[in-house]
Amino acid sequence: MDSTSKANPTTKEHSHVKEDSVSDGEGEGEGEGEGLTMSVRTEAPAHYELEIQSFPFLLEILKDSGLHRYESSVFEAGGCKWRLILQLEKEKETSEDEYLCLYLENMENRQQGEIDALLNFFVSPGRHMYISIQDGKVRRFTAEKKEWGIGRISSLKELLGILQLMNENACRFGVEVFVLKSEGKGECFSTQFDHFVWKIPNFSSHLPEQIRIPDLFSPEFAIGGYKWKLRLYPKGIPKVKEEYLSIYLYLHDTANIPSGTKMHVELKLRIVDQYGACASDSAQTQKTCNAWFNREKSSWGFPYFIKLEHLKQRKGLLVDDHLIVAAEFASLNIIKDLPKIPL
Repeated sequence: MDSTSKANPTTKEHSHVKEDSVSDGEGEGEGEGEGLTMSVRTEAPAHYELEIQSFPFLLEILKDSGLHRYESSVFEAGGCKWRLILQLEKEKETSEDEYLCLYLENMENRQQGEIDALLNFFVSPGRHMYISIQDGKVRRFTAEKKEWGIGRISSLKELLGILQLMNENACRFGVEVFVLKSEGKGECFSTQFDHFVWKIPNFSSHLPEQIRIPDLFSPEFAIGGYKWKLRLYPKGIPKVKEEYLSIYLYLHDTANIPSGTKMHVELKLRIVDQYGACASDSAQTQKTCNAWFNREKSSWGFPYFIKLEHLKQRKGLLVDDHLIVAAEFASLNIIKDLPKIPL
């Protein structure tokens, strides 16, 4: 028997577990075994293991002394102090059948605050075999509620029968405690839909051979809570050799965008037919893109958007020397870090 653990008299606080409880020291009215997941593994419990070298002898001691529980030494897991408890219970006061229950008690002297944890209990009636039992529920330990566990995990008769069959006296018990602590890490995915229309007057003034105006910026517009601009090269970027008009979408003011924020844009850029005609050559007047934006990658666009020759010849694109560019956001998906939740 573990020399550092001890059998303690049953205190008033722990003296009673309601019938049909399988999940906590005070009972929740669940049926036996309801919602439990059991599996077998060879790995020992990661956080605490209690070996009773003569389990039948321990039961005799508990019965002869009128005690109903065995309390382990205090151990630490997840930055908190705990104690594993083996408790004997009867299904009914008049019943002779006794059951083994496993509970975990929080030993922190906290009058305020809460500890949320996932619990995984273990029973090992043989060497190199651990039966893992859990219900997958997050248990909240408080100053008023310090004990959670699984009631009637096994009948003593069945457990002793297994030990006898395996010619074993020793039985091991264990627990893994996974304390849930928010580190404020995560991300939020949201979607926005919107559009922007940019009217450019006196467009031809940017096209004479002797004038080279590198680019034009649209007024700033906001979509999804972020600032954007369109950037238009009237005679194209250098690689198109002044044969095409080039258009780009720019994410503006990137210095104020957090490093963990990124945006996926489904965008249609088009030059508006001001006569409202349904053009058969719409492929030449509109382009679609799927692009990612962040503080390091702030632009995406089309160097070969439309031939300048086609722009001049096609009726409805330049009307009274006005060019209209529309940016239609089919979707703007924003991924950003979740704000840290104060503990």
